[in-house]
Amino acid sequence: MKKIIARLLSISLLTSIIFANQAVANNNFLNSHLINKDTHCQQNCTLVILADSDNKFTLINQQRAEQRFSPFSTFKIASSLIALDLGIVKNIQQPLTFDVNKYPIQSWWPQHWYKTPLTLTKAFEYSAVPIYQQIASKIGSIKMQHYVNRFNYGNKNINDHIDSFWLNEALKISAKEQVLFLQKSYHHQLGLKEKTYQQLKHIMLVEQTDNYKLYVKTGTGHIHKNEVIGWYVGYVENAQGVYFFALNMSAAKFSAVTKSRINITKYYLKQAGIV
Repeated sequence: MKKIIARLLSISLLTSIIFANQAVANNNFLNSHLINKDTHCQQNCTLVILADSDNKFTLINQQRAEQRFSPFSTFKIASSLIALDLGIVKNIQQPLTFDVNKYPIQSWWPQHWYKTPLTLTKAFEYSAVPIYQQIASKIGSIKMQHYVNRFNYGNKNINDHIDSFWLNEALKISAKEQVLFLQKSYHHQLGLKEKTYQQLKHIMLVEQTDNYKLYVKTGTGHIHKNEVIGWYVGYVENAQGVYFFALNMSAAKFSAVTKSRINITKYYLKQAGIV
């Protein structure tokens, strides 16, 4: 019996050491502040991770992390908050449509954007551009500018194109600013109704395991004639806390960023022990 107890204690101690060493490695990763010469995220890519517990950043390519780009569909996080807060969208299950005369169906659109009405949950998941253009038109320039200013969202420029300013190089935001915006939203610090934050959290959830929950939004679009940017922004909840992240990367084609942005982000989140 004494031998069995001693063996169990030995195993318990070894397990504790392994987890302790793993925790130290994770902290070293997150406290490294700046990662250089990396083979996964190179000069055309940046990743920012913000640990909510101590507000420490991990950055890959610091200069690019502070460079502003059009948010494209990641702005749907902000516009969903605004629409819900104003009551333009009553709840996340409300069926939504758009004016086909104002926004004619394009050949490149996926059918699920227009075949049937979409709830806000599905419009967010599918990144349904015309649905969100319709929502922005209903919000209007004055109220939209008010909220964008309140959110301190990037350069806060919505110009005079209420239904495309997040797509046409007017509004721009950096990866670092994305995570700070997400952190304020997470902690209900944007001056919105409590229910609004809860509904956004529901539509952002894309993955749930026994160890973590992943909340994200993608965004993609042309920043130059032969250059596409892909965004992947969100946060992870796990037993250690909350980690906000934002990745953007650029390439010549959409296909080069759509899957890579997810794979690269998850690679680093795994390296850090976050997922």
